[in-house]
Amino acid sequence: MDIVIAQEAPDTADVVELLEAHLEFTSATSPAEHVHALDLESLLDPAVTVCTARLGGELLGVGALRDLGDARAELKSMHTSLGARGRGVGRLMADHLVELARTRGIDWVGLETGSMVEFEPARHLYESMGFVRCLPFGSYSVNPYSVCMSLQLGQDGDAVVGDAKSMGAVDVEASGFRFTCDLGGDPDGDLVLFLHGFPQTRHAWRAELGAAASDGFRVCAPDQRGYSAGARPIGADAYRVELLVADVLAIADALDEPRFHLVGHDWGGHIAWLVAALHPERVVSLAVLSRPHPAAFARAMAADAAQSGRSGHHRSFQRPEATDELLADDAASLRSIYTRSGVSPGDADAYLATLAQRPALDAAVNWYRSAGASSLVAADVPAVVMPTMYVWGTADSTVGRAAAEATADEVTGPYRFVALADVGHFITDESPGTFPPLLLEHLRDFRL
Repeated sequence: MDIVIAQEAPDTADVVELLEAHLEFTSATSPAEHVHALDLESLLDPAVTVCTARLGGELLGVGALRDLGDARAELKSMHTSLGARGRGVGRLMADHLVELARTRGIDWVGLETGSMVEFEPARHLYESMGFVRCLPFGSYSVNPYSVCMSLQLGQDGDAVVGDAKSMGAVDVEASGFRFTCDLGGDPDGDLVLFLHGFPQTRHAWRAELGAAASDGFRVCAPDQRGYSAGARPIGADAYRVELLVADVLAIADALDEPRFHLVGHDWGGHIAWLVAALHPERVVSLAVLSRPHPAAFARAMAADAAQSGRSGHHRSFQRPEATDELLADDAASLRSIYTRSGVSPGDADAYLATLAQRPALDAAVNWYRSAGASSLVAADVPAVVMPTMYVWGTADSTVGRAAAEATADEVTGPYRFVALADVGHFITDESPGTFPPLLLEHLRDFRL
C-alpha cells in the first residue's frame, strides 16, 4: 500500500490534532515572537492549500502551500507524526507541494524554518531538494532563530539553484529594535558593514554595496537608530553614542558575524571610529570617509578656529526649533544642503523619503543633541590598531585639512590617507564612481 498525498480540509479532526502538535513543537523550540506556524484560522484562508499524507486511513503528515502572489509561494505547516518519522514522509510532502506550485505557474518557492538543532533534519531535507538560504521575505526578519530558504523553479519544472547573493531590504532584529538594512552578497564572504551619516540613509552606499557584493563580500547597510522606523525610540538620551556603538555590534551579532570590515561616513564614520577603537577584536579593517578620528577632530576643534566654524551646525542643532526649520517650506533647508553638496535631485528625494518625516528627522537631530551626554569623551578615544583607510575631500566644507591630516596620529596599524582634490563632504553622492575602487582595493588587501 502506497502513501497517498492529497488536498484535504485542515479542520478534519485528526488533521487539527497534528497541526496542534506542530504548533506545540514550534512554540517549545522558539521564542513566542518568532513562532511563525499558522493556526487553524490562517490555514482556512483561500490562499492556503493544505495537503495530507495518509497510509490507508492513518494520517502520517501534513503540509501547506501559501500563495504569495507574483508567481511566488511558501511552504508552511510541514509536520510528520512521531510514528511516521524516518519513512520519507517529509520529502514526499515537500516534493508534492513543489510540484503543485509548478503546476500553478509558481516560479519561486520560499520557506522559513528554525535555526536551532531541533530543525536540523528539516534544513537538511530542504537543502537536498535544492533550496538555498535567502534573504528574509514577507514579514520575516534577520534574527538568531530563523532561517529563510528559497527554490527557483525552471521552465521545465526542474529546480534551479536560487540566488543566495541577491540584494534586498530586510529587517534585522538587534538591540531590541528592527533595523531596515540592505543586505546581500555572498553569505559565506567577509561581512562589510556600512554606516551612513546625516542627512543621509543607507541609500548613500548604493554603489559600494553592489561593488563589494560582486567581489564576494557579504554586505549590510542599515538605516541606523532613528532612521529605521522600527528603531526610533523617543528622547535625545536614547541616541547617546554608546547606544549607537552597541547597535553596530548587535547587528553583526544578529548576522552571526563575530568579525567584520567597517565602513562609515560623517556620523557613521564617527561611530565606526568608536567601534574600531573600543572593540578592536571585532573589526577586521576600517574605512572612513570625511569624518576624522574623534581625538584628532577634538584637537582641531580646540586649536583651529576655522574648524570650529566649520562645525557650527553641531551647535545649531541643539536648539528645539532646529527640526521645524529644516522641514519648513517643503524641507527647503535640507534640500539646500543637498544642492550645495552636489547631491542629485533624485538622490536627495531618496534621502527625503525618510528624513522629510518629522519623527525620523527629530531622531536624526537627536544624535547631535545627545552628544554632550555621552560618557565617551572624543579626546580620550584611543588609536585604532587595525588596517585603516581614511578618505577626505579637499573641498569638504565641514572638515578642514588640519583635522584630516592629524588622523594619521590616531592609527597604529597599516594606514592609508586619500585626499580627493576638489571633492566635498558627500563623497559617494558628489563623486559616485570614486570610492568603490578604493574600497575594493582596501577590502581585498585585508580579506580574512
